[in-house]
Amino acid sequence: MEEKQEPIPVYAGVYEEIAEIIGKERIEEFYERFKGQQFVFPMKLYSKEYVMQEISHLQGKKKISDIAKKFGYSERYVRKMLAEANQGEMCVGEESV
Repeated sequence: MEEKQEPIPVYAGVYEEIAEIIGKERIEEFYERFKGQQFVFPMKLYSKEYVMQEISHLQGKKKISDIAKKFGYSERYVRKMLAEANQGEMCVGEESV
């Protein structure tokens, strides 16, 4: 009886995983652009400015705990960002007086 063999991976190591995400048709472009480089991806996907904007929009609509969970921050940090955003709004309003 013949044993079924697993298919041989086309790409080496992490390139195989990346090809699964971006597609086999784009992996060679990715390789040419980034070969030889090392990557360390930040834990946070979104910029601080974007998060502050979103937190300000969600304030009063969602619980602080839900907002914190959505962006991967602590509730304390979200409160701090809200305070900074509110302080910034106050300063802008004061300038126009």
